[in-house]
Amino acid sequence: MGRLKFSRGLFALAVLAMPLSYGVKNLLALDAVWVNPTLLLGLIIFVLMKAPVEDKTALWLVLFTFVSAFCGSFLMSPVVDSGKSPAYVTYVEPIRLTLNVIWFWVCIRFLKLDRQLVIRWLVACVLLEFGIAAYLYMGLYDLVPTPDIVHLYLEMYKTRQAILWGDITIYRMAGTFDESPLFGVFEFSCFVPLFLEVIRRRKNCESAFWPTLAALLAFTGAVASISDQVLVALFIFCMAVLWFGVGGSRSASPTAVTKEEWAHGLLTKSILVILTFALFLYVGSHQVERWQEQSSNSSSASTAGQSTGERLFHTKYALGLFLEQPISVVVGIGSGRYGNYVGRTGIYQSTVTPQVTPVEWLVEGGIVGMLLVSLWLFQIGQNAARVYGRLGTAAVISVLVANSLQGVWKWESWFLCLAFLFSSGCSRDWKLSPAPNLQEPRSVLLDPNGA
Repeated sequence: MGRLKFSRGLFALAVLAMPLSYGVKNLLALDAVWVNPTLLLGLIIFVLMKAPVEDKTALWLVLFTFVSAFCGSFLMSPVVDSGKSPAYVTYVEPIRLTLNVIWFWVCIRFLKLDRQLVIRWLVACVLLEFGIAAYLYMGLYDLVPTPDIVHLYLEMYKTRQAILWGDITIYRMAGTFDESPLFGVFEFSCFVPLFLEVIRRRKNCESAFWPTLAALLAFTGAVASISDQVLVALFIFCMAVLWFGVGGSRSASPTAVTKEEWAHGLLTKSILVILTFALFLYVGSHQVERWQEQSSNSSSASTAGQSTGERLFHTKYALGLFLEQPISVVVGIGSGRYGNYVGRTGIYQSTVTPQVTPVEWLVEGGIVGMLLVSLWLFQIGQNAARVYGRLGTAAVISVLVANSLQGVWKWESWFLCLAFLFSSGCSRDWKLSPAPNLQEPRSVLLDPNGA
């Protein structure tokens, strides 16, 4: 009992520490090896709770990643730089994935034991991180005083995380993360479970003030990151909510509600669809402009530092490694080893990644690794669909899209979100009570078993 209580306290601290990425190291100018505190706390909790392996597919994925790394070390010797050993270069990313999967298992266990504990501290985490992000964002515009070390960091941040709208400079919100897209992934990964929790509470006539507030702030933070892939993920998720409704089915028939209510709801949804589609058109046209400007240079050194062009270059180069190392089609070149190959061009450092998550999974894990990842995500989608119907499936897809174009995809908030979606279909504790309105149409959300 004492061990569980201590684990609960550590878990609360781990959730609060999720935004403490290596961006904090740069923000405070710390000269130390940085390991995200949540991963270390998750490992301690995992040991205290006697190693709860909640998903066997994730276990097989971790084991294969080490096998792939071992095989990859024979295909190409690790490039040793910055005083790192060959073993470190070979196994650092498999170890990082292992720690994130352990955190995934720990989150599943606590979601089964006490979901409200997870939601409570996730709300606190979002409120705290958004408060810090808002303060730093105002510091970018010199609206609030900042310490000298923070001011220096923000001045450097301005040069790489800003967009121009005519003559107006708009800075992208990043909070405690080094780049705004990473902050956007964090906020979106928090928004999805909080939004679904608000749905559950309202269906069960429970208080939902704090989750609603946190969900709104998370949504605001995701938009303020001005990250294209996060905005696309928001579009997918919002369209799923509008089209399928909160119960996983399409809008109600006029026979279930009055014609006036149905018409009013249809008008509201139509307006929201138009606004959401306008957002999608903005993101789409922005990406088309980038593609046209940079695709012609995607094989040259001029792509370095350019978002779309650099990703095009890495995609072509990474897939080309299959011709150089045919055996890698099956087992991959090893997690985290892509930089060793592309570093030979002299354009990029040995630490660079393909920056396209599915390409990274395929090239570094081969067909076997890609199949294991796909099976893992498919099981999560199945579990989410048992309670939230097609909205649950859309949630998994949108979370994947939000993390699809990142230099680093292994983030604790992303794994917590997947744990939430996975756990939602594993226990009848998630089943919602029927709403008081007996005329409300049946939905998957109200009765996942269809009974």
